[in-house]
Amino acid sequence: HYGNHKSTDMEPTKTRRGTIKDCRMGYALSMSMLLLPYIPHAHVTPLGMIDLDKPYKKPRPVFDSTFRASDAGFAINDWTNKKTEPPVNFAKSFKKYLHWVWNMRISYPHEEIYPIDNDMSSGFCHVKYNPNLVAMHSYIVYGILYMSTGQTFGDTGSPGNFDAIPLARQQVAMHLWHQEDIIADAEQYTPAIEIAPAPQSAAIA
Repeated sequence: HYGNHKSTDMEPTKTRRGTIKDCRMGYALSMSMLLLPYIPHAHVTPLGMIDLDKPYKKPRPVFDSTFRASDAGFAINDWTNKKTEPPVNFAKSFKKYLHWVWNMRISYPHEEIYPIDNDMSSGFCHVKYNPNLVAMHSYIVYGILYMSTGQTFGDTGSPGNFDAIPLARQQVAMHLWHQEDIIADAEQYTPAIEIAPAPQSAAIA
């Protein structure tokens, strides 16, 4: 009866596209609403949308994990505590990256710097929920029932638990980089990187 946040109706096409994308990537399941009364422990949560009008960001569904269906009920975030979750580090990543670029420019003032981009799409959904928790992360958009299979953008525990995966990947990358034969071993798995031609003196001036 509560419904979703008003932001879901501001751009219906973008909202529908965002929910379908999660299903296509395996981060949510879609099904008929007729199944809802027969699913044990189902908890339908209101959904919102952000970044609807930003040209460089795709719209992202926001899961309102603070929602309580009744005064006697619990919200998903009532079952978690930030004090027991891992620390969040990714918020400082961009600043650390800028420091690295700055120091790199000082060390190589006349060389071109080629930063290699990394794909962070759907980062919050990399960690999958236990199957017993999937029904608890249900939401309804335009008459279709969805269930999140991975971490939602709205759970208290999502940022801290999501952050552990990139940190582990970072440590593995650092370890592999210091192996003497890593470039030869990894060459068969990596695409060819084409370096742009060096700029002319007139362009630099």
